[in-house]
Amino acid sequence: MVIALRAIEAILAAHNNDELSILVDDSFRDLLDCAFPGESRFIFYPRKRLHENAPLSRIRIYLEFARSLRSNEYDRALDMDGTVVSARLMRLARAIQKPGPAFNKNKRRKIYTELIEMDQPTQHCFDDFTIMIGTLGLKPRSQDYYQFPPFGSLDHIAKLLSLPVGADGKNESLNRIVVLHVCATKDYKQWDIGKFANLADALVEQGMTVIVVGAGAGERGRIEQMFVHSKHRHKIINGHNRLSLVQLVTLLQHARLYIGNDSGPMHLASATGVPLLALFGPTELVRWHPRVPQVTIVKGDALCSPDCQPEACLREYQCMSSLSVKKVLAEARRALGEI
Repeated sequence: MVIALRAIEAILAAHNNDELSILVDDSFRDLLDCAFPGESRFIFYPRKRLHENAPLSRIRIYLEFARSLRSNEYDRALDMDGTVVSARLMRLARAIQKPGPAFNKNKRRKIYTELIEMDQPTQHCFDDFTIMIGTLGLKPRSQDYYQFPPFGSLDHIAKLLSLPVGADGKNESLNRIVVLHVCATKDYKQWDIGKFANLADALVEQGMTVIVVGAGAGERGRIEQMFVHSKHRHKIINGHNRLSLVQLVTLLQHARLYIGNDSGPMHLASATGVPLLALFGPTELVRWHPRVPQVTIVKGDALCSPDCQPEACLREYQCMSSLSVKKVLAEARRALGEI
């Protein structure tokens, strides 16, 4: 969703006085509240409620949503996502024109009134959204990711995370924050957890305040592993499930550096202005690298075979496993201005 924010910004700005609804998955509600505070033109697909409720309740929730969606008729319904769910919702929408991305021409031809061609192998995902809003005669304000507005001081977060206070009562640790996110949705995107622990230890030894962030039960185990491997585990702050999205964005806006795998939080961090080290393995850089000037892409020294696919590597993901702590630490020192 972070990648789409520039496109959403352009649509909102161009339709101030028009009837406009932007349909978004409800899992992104907090993110949109951060990016566009007070904006009332979003409507939300109730994915969370559909996932959490019993089968009969799910049917009722879905039918209520579908009835609400079909209660309005639009001149145009633009599918910017091109997923199975968004295509299904386009089928429900009452609109004269229904343009959509040509990701799966055979299955989607009957849904869309116009198929918009994409060149996914050679273009960034950001450009997909740029092409889609181009059908409305719009362009993003910048070719870099949207940047969140500032959210204030760290005082509350410092108390929430129990950040250490010096003998003089001053919290100097707030000026030396490095945020780590050690997880990713795919195993092949994840740097070795022992190496993350060694990196965190080295940063602690250099006087940095290391905070590990994450959310959800799926990330708990890997974060706990990192603390098991760390020799300075009692000096590293575990922020797992302790911060709201607004608090996480605020923390990132005040941090000196973010280090993490290719993941959603990496893209979130790139929208906060914090310098970041993005650790990449087999993911297609041309499509998924953060579009911001303050990013440094860090990869291993051993290349994979040209025939490798992200989910089927012929060389055991050596492009990621060959990435050393020494290399990442050197890039961290450079970003922190300490060499």
